[in-house]
Amino acid sequence: MDASLLKFFNFTKRTRLRANVDVFNVLNLHGLNTPAVDGISSLASSYGGSGFRPRQLQMTLRLEF
Repeated sequence: MDASLLKFFNFTKRTRLRANVDVFNVLNLHGLNTPAVDGISSLASSYGGSGFRPRQLQMTLRLEF
């Protein structure tokens, strides 16, 4: 589940600042890894390739004029 929050700050009629926060994998669910041939499941493989990513936060600012 991903989420986004944004807020506008007006300075003048034509100038404003947009603050944006994006959160990816909000609940920080990593899921279950499938076991290897020997029957052992490793957490090391969950972050590489097409595995699950941990929670990530992205913040941006945009000046519009």
